[in-house]
Amino acid sequence: IWLGHVYQWHIVTAAMLMTMFQTLPPDNPARRMLEPQSSFLIPFDDVLLLQWSAAAPPTSVATSRQFLELIDQYATDRRFFDDDPVTQLERLGLSEADFTVSEPWDQFPIVGDLLAIWDATGRYVDTYVDHAYATDQDVERDLPLRKWMTESGDPDGGNVRGLPAMDSKDALKRVLHSLIYRITAHGTSRL
Repeated sequence: IWLGHVYQWHIVTAAMLMTMFQTLPPDNPARRMLEPQSSFLIPFDDVLLLQWSAAAPPTSVATSRQFLELIDQYATDRRFFDDDPVTQLERLGLSEADFTVSEPWDQFPIVGDLLAIWDATGRYVDTYVDHAYATDQDVERDLPLRKWMTESGDPDGGNVRGLPAMDSKDALKRVLHSLIYRITAHGTSRL
């Protein structure tokens, strides 16, 4: 749970959001898209790490430092897009045909649910980016956006590996798709 849930939904997402808050001005289109869903993750993670003995669920990980060391080991060869659902399914060798009797993924319904969220967030991101940035050059000229990716990937910044250069709408869409999906899919667990 610590590695599969907290790393994917909390740590990487919080690193990307923290560097976003530090590099993108409030009127930047990418920040305006992400900010409404981004108010609570970093404070939650702060409470988890600073109040470990009171906030952490039962685990053999005794301190927040041990947790961060474990996460650091887990993240050694991981890249940002490794946790996208399509990438995970490919890596695990899972196909829709293997888990379908009547409806797609009906024998593994959480996958179908997460893929539906993935598809919906992709459509949302595509529409938003197409309206906010008319051309690839508009993305490339957005210096704060480029700084965000640089800071997010810097080992002394977000320390997130595998982020693309912000040189096209497709690169921006890919990053925003993954982030909006993570925030949305994680949030549905509270429903």
